[in-house]
Amino acid sequence: MKRLLGWQKFIISVGMLLSLTLALVACNGEKSDEANKPAPQIENNAQTPQPTATAGPALAGMVNDDPITQEQFEMEVAASLTALGDQQPADLLAFETEILDRMIDQKLVEQYAAANNIIITDEMVQTELQTLEETAAQSGSSLEVAFVGYPPEMYAQKVRENLIWQAVSQAITANVPTTTTQIHARHILVKDEQMGHSLLEQLANGGDFAQLALEFSKDGSTASAGGDLGWISPGDLLQPEVEKVLFQMPANSRWPDPIPSSLGYHVVEVLEVAEGRPIDPVHRTELQDRMFTDWLAEQRSTANITHLVGMNAQ
Repeated sequence: MKRLLGWQKFIISVGMLLSLTLALVACNGEKSDEANKPAPQIENNAQTPQPTATAGPALAGMVNDDPITQEQFEMEVAASLTALGDQQPADLLAFETEILDRMIDQKLVEQYAAANNIIITDEMVQTELQTLEETAAQSGSSLEVAFVGYPPEMYAQKVRENLIWQAVSQAITANVPTTTTQIHARHILVKDEQMGHSLLEQLANGGDFAQLALEFSKDGSTASAGGDLGWISPGDLLQPEVEKVLFQMPANSRWPDPIPSSLGYHVVEVLEVAEGRPIDPVHRTELQDRMFTDWLAEQRSTANITHLVGMNAQ
C-alpha cells in the first residue's frame, strides 16, 4: 500500500594553396618589337578548390540542441560495464538505453543550473575530490575504486557533474515542508464491492476491524497488523483515490462505502488526525526524492530530446 521509492575531429582547415608561376623568356639582350608587347596571359583552367563541408563528431543524442557525442556515450557505457564486473547486463541494448537516459537527465540538470546561475567552481570540485580521497583512504580504498571505469583525468568532471546534480536537486526541493498534516488510518482490502459492503455491515453491527482485516484483507503487508497503515502523509499511498478520501475524514470515523482502486475495494477508518506533525528526516528525504523525480520527468516531457542510439533511437 505504501509507495516504494527508490546517481573528430572538426575538419576546420582545408588546403587552399593556389600558386601561379610566370616564366620570363630572355632574348639575346637585343631589343625587339616583341619586348614591347604585353606579357602573355597564362590561363589557369583549374577550378578553385572549395572548402570541404565540416563534419562534426558522431552523436548519440541531443538535448535542447546540446549534443551528447558518441564518444562520450561509449565512455559511459564502458565505465558502467567495468563497474559491473562479472555481473554483465543480460540485455545490452536496454542497458545502453538506460545509460543514454541517464546522460540526458544530466544534460537537463546542467541546463537548468546554467539558466538559474547555479555555479560549481573549480575550488568546490577540488575540495570535494580531496574529501573523497581522504574518505577512501580512511576506509582502505582509493579514488580508483570510487571512480571505477573512468581514467584519472575524468575524476574532476564526474565530481562536477555530481555537485551540479546535488545543487539543482536542493534548489528544486527546498520547499518540501518539515511538518505536515498526518493521519493514522487502517484499511481492509477486498476484491469486490459486495464483499466491502458486507464488511461494513459487520462493522456496523459491532464487528472487530482488526479481526476482520486479519481474516479478509488481501493486503498482506497490513493484514497481520489489523489493517493498520500507520501515520500517513500526503503522497504516501500508491492509491491516490484512497488517500484523497482519507484526508477528508475526521478522527474516529469510517467511510460509509468501499473505495475502489486498482487493487480492489478498501474499507477504511481514520483513527487520529495530527496537524503540524514533524516529518522525520528519512521521510522528508523520500518526499524530496519524489519531488525531484517528478520535476525531472516534467523537464523531459517539455524538452527537445533526440535519441540516436539505444531502444528509442529515432
